[in-house]
Amino acid sequence: MIGILLALQINNWNSANVATKKERGILTELSSGLKLDKSILKNALRKDSLDLIGLYSLDSLLNYPEHDNNSDINKLFGKVYGFRFVRVNTAFYEDLKSSGLQVLKDDEIRSAVVNLFEDNYVFLKDLIDQERSVNQVNRPYFLENFTNLTFQEYAKPRSIKLIWKDSYFKNLVHYRIITLETNQIKWYKKTIEDIDNLQSLISIYLNE
Repeated sequence: MIGILLALQINNWNSANVATKKERGILTELSSGLKLDKSILKNALRKDSLDLIGLYSLDSLLNYPEHDNNSDINKLFGKVYGFRFVRVNTAFYEDLKSSGLQVLKDDEIRSAVVNLFEDNYVFLKDLIDQERSVNQVNRPYFLENFTNLTFQEYAKPRSIKLIWKDSYFKNLVHYRIITLETNQIKWYKKTIEDIDNLQSLISIYLNE
């Protein structure tokens, strides 16, 4: 009897040890993936934040209709046009969800993982659809009134006088500013903060 109980205890200990190693492996891999996603988001945030400054400059310049056309202004026009989104990795989470999130024993970590991927990452994934909506508004106007179009980089007006006095174009600039602030910049910042929080929880847990 004692031998059987001892064998059961050893078996339970081995099972717990295997589960712990599996969990630590998952958390380590997850943390590495989040590090890559954070780098992608930081680069996108940096670029979009600089472009937002350019868009605000353009918005201010549009109050001066006598402004001459030049390549610098064309670069500002280009920032109004084009898609802005990032691709983050959700495959690891989907695999984890399929195999069972209960492998993550710490409730706070598990909750942070679910919130990050089911909230932030879902929004980031849906950005492409939102950007299509933005492009449907901007594209016809740009194709009609600009040449030498390069997404987010350059657009040369066919008639600078027309553009400078067109209230509809001013509305397009405002629309791009609003969507850039409330979609990309807001959610990139939030996701980076949430990734930092989750990575901190993982680091503390693994080092306990």
